[in-house]
Amino acid sequence: MEKWADFAALIDQIKEIGKLERKGVDATAQLKKNDELFAVYNELKDRFSDLLSIDEMYSCFPIIRESHDTHKFFGKATSYYASIDGMLFLITASHALDCAASNNIIVCIPGHGLHVLDVNLFIINKSLDLAVYPLSKDDILASKLRMMTPINVEESIGSLYHDEMFYVVGFEASKFKIKPNNVFTYEKPFDWMTLPRATPENLKPATPEIQSDSFFCMEYHRRKQNSLSANLEITGPVPRGVSGGPIYRIIPRDGTFVQLFTGMFIEYHEVYSVSLGIKGAKIVDYLRSIG
Repeated sequence: MEKWADFAALIDQIKEIGKLERKGVDATAQLKKNDELFAVYNELKDRFSDLLSIDEMYSCFPIIRESHDTHKFFGKATSYYASIDGMLFLITASHALDCAASNNIIVCIPGHGLHVLDVNLFIINKSLDLAVYPLSKDDILASKLRMMTPINVEESIGSLYHDEMFYVVGFEASKFKIKPNNVFTYEKPFDWMTLPRATPENLKPATPEIQSDSFFCMEYHRRKQNSLSANLEITGPVPRGVSGGPIYRIIPRDGTFVQLFTGMFIEYHEVYSVSLGIKGAKIVDYLRSIG
């Protein structure tokens, strides 16, 4: 892989920077002190989705709801198809099931159109902002997902370190489109690479039931950034609609990058330039408790 050695070396150096994260140091500020290192970091962020093919990306699906006011459909969140101990689930953020005109959500599945689910069929855990739909063998949705690769969430077991680089996959709500004949279109998944952040002192999750030991923080700046592929400065979008999307940690191994499930995206706090994720180990424990 072109430049793989440079990128792998970068991740090794981020591990060293990550040790400072425990003291609340901004990793991006540390990277900026080294122009060459920061240039490699920006190139890796810009090109990563092209350098790595994540099969599990095709097991992430947008969720659509109906508006109370206009009764039009809109993009609400992201869901993902997951496996653990032979059990299969469709998982999203529990807040994605709140406040809509009906008790139904619509899951958009490539090649299978739109699938309607009753929100009352989901098992809810507000303390993890988690909504889980268990899939049985004779479930119609399960038959539609059979040819897709579920995300192996068991890989998340273990400690979450401050020296990891994260990769987030989801569906930006502003890019959802439903044509009059109910054909759903979306250009491509919203994906971004980011670094961990120490939790800001006054930050509180939007869902008050979430405990501090259940989530972790990641950087997300909307400030203008250079895009090498587009050769211009871009402002990052508000990640609305990404809630419920999987978060991977990135590990260089044998000339390529390996991605391991590490959690689920739940919310963005613009004032702190951070996003929150629920720890994968917490999700695993909960899935096993209901399995």
